[in-house]
Amino acid sequence: MQAFESKYFPEFRSATFQNGPLRLALLFGALAVIGCLGTAQQASAQDVVLGAFNDWKAHSYQEPEGKVCNMWSRPIKSEPSNVRRGDIYAFITHRPALKSWSAVSFQLGYPLSTSEEVSVQIGNEKFRLIPEGEAAFADESDDPKIAAAMRRGNRMVVRGVSTRGTRTIDTYSLSGVTAGTKALNSACPK
Repeated sequence: MQAFESKYFPEFRSATFQNGPLRLALLFGALAVIGCLGTAQQASAQDVVLGAFNDWKAHSYQEPEGKVCNMWSRPIKSEPSNVRRGDIYAFITHRPALKSWSAVSFQLGYPLSTSEEVSVQIGNEKFRLIPEGEAAFADESDDPKIAAAMRRGNRMVVRGVSTRGTRTIDTYSLSGVTAGTKALNSACPK
């Protein structure tokens, strides 16, 4: 996900030119700006921001198999707070070319234990997730149930266990899921 965010929030680093003529520095600066503009145009041709919906954001992009639409959010609370982790996200993804809609997945930011349960709970409904690397996926048969529970709910809790045995709890706001889902359905219809 960092690659996606860096397309929309690029960090510009300035180069220092020691003992070089000012003209050369200006030339390199102009070339860098032209390169950045070209990259931004290319990114905007591939990625389309569908909108920000309260705590969720949505976009679409092209893969070799076809158009993909997804929305994501970061947790509003992660426990324990003193544990170093990578990026943490929840996703809902539509892949029309693969006839896949509302696929639910999570990026937990650490290698997950495959011998411990990873779960998502929305209200009184709890679903087991399938750990794979730093991600956890819903079973395909549970995807529509979880997505529907997300639209009805207001809070979602994801529990995981690292390969080191650290137990984590990530709490997500579901504010914006319904509007975001409408945007996905419009951009990637069945």
